[in-house]
Amino acid sequence: KQAEEALRQSEEKFRGIAERSFDMIFTMDTEGNFKYISPACEKLYNLKSEEVVGKNFRYFVTKNYLPSSIEYFTGILKGQTLKPLITELQREDYPPIFIEVNMSPVLQNGKVTESHGVIRDITERQKAEEALRQSEEKFIGIAERSFDMIFMTDARGLITYLSPASERIFGYEPQEMVGKNFTSFLVESEIPKAVKRFTEKLQGKKLGDLCLEAKKKDGSRVFIELISSLIIQDGKTAGTQGIIKDITERRKAEEQLQKAREELEIRVKQRTADLAKAVETLQKEVAERKRAEESLRIAEVRFKSIFENTIVGLYRTTPSGQILLANPALVKMMGCRSFKELAKFNVEKNGFDPSTPRSIFKKLIKKDGRVIGLECVWRRPNGTKLFVLESAFAVTDTKGKVLYYEGTAQDITQRKEAEEKLMLYQQQLRSLASELSLAEERLR
Repeated sequence: KQAEEALRQSEEKFRGIAERSFDMIFTMDTEGNFKYISPACEKLYNLKSEEVVGKNFRYFVTKNYLPSSIEYFTGILKGQTLKPLITELQREDYPPIFIEVNMSPVLQNGKVTESHGVIRDITERQKAEEALRQSEEKFIGIAERSFDMIFMTDARGLITYLSPASERIFGYEPQEMVGKNFTSFLVESEIPKAVKRFTEKLQGKKLGDLCLEAKKKDGSRVFIELISSLIIQDGKTAGTQGIIKDITERRKAEEQLQKAREELEIRVKQRTADLAKAVETLQKEVAERKRAEESLRIAEVRFKSIFENTIVGLYRTTPSGQILLANPALVKMMGCRSFKELAKFNVEKNGFDPSTPRSIFKKLIKKDGRVIGLECVWRRPNGTKLFVLESAFAVTDTKGKVLYYEGTAQDITQRKEAEEKLMLYQQQLRSLASELSLAEERLR
């Protein structure tokens, strides 16, 4: 009687825990048929317990995940220690869900009589992992095609990622540099300056670009320009990331320019006023070049900021007009509420106004491999016009076949409308001027 009472109380405790658990708690026989499943089944899978009990787990698992699920169940019955199983459940008229299963066998007299375990819904976690994977693929795709080198380091200064441009700039393949401290590739005299700047960056100080002299694999020297930002994980600084540009040719040009300037200053003292005038002209050219370089540097910084904040529309389309990728700015520009809605729209058939057909875009990009600053008139899905300034390039396979186009689009509709209003205003002014002339003539 005491044993039966203890068993009853134990069963009541188990059932109380199981029925209040958010996860599904279950038991099944050695054939895989459910003998018990907790009420959480209805919340997670929209089936009542009595609709599941008596059925085999194979009935619920999707076709693609069935072999691995059977293998896991068989291993548990054999007493193997296995990691939790991740599988997918299906049900007619309902979307499939991903679950994580933890099972263990129940032994009686040394034999497995049944098994029990816990099922947890991880659908949202799987979606988040898939979104993260796609985001990483996009980043890697951009980084691997970048002319400049993209890098990441941890808080100790160890390199954790390098884009393929490292081979062009340093002569090393990325895997040869990953895992080493960034100071290993600098000229010794530059290391204190680089370490100081790295420490200040980790402290959160706002710093400008850094120019350093580095060593290439073949022993030669290369001048680099470094732009970096912090990597924040869980509210803490985990390292740095940024872009490295090869400015060797620019430095050589600057050194040569400095040398020429010194020579010219000596010759100025020895020559006539005409030569002095020539030197003055050269100095103006030097100043103009510096202004141009400064403008270029500012433009590069602005471009980086624009790219990171995705203000300009970014897209990827196939030659047939299917939209493969679009950022939120482009989705909004096209008057759509989501990318899913925009993806249904074919730009080849309906996306371009007859005044600027897509054939012009294709002809230019076929000729030069890219299009820069092309003014086009697009059509939104709702039929309204959209004036854009478009820049794009073609991504091809090894045989030269165009896989898709990638580019940016800037909405210039307001500018175009302003130009049209200005032209109309000018016409009105000319008309008024003409009328004024006639009035003066009549008055005379």
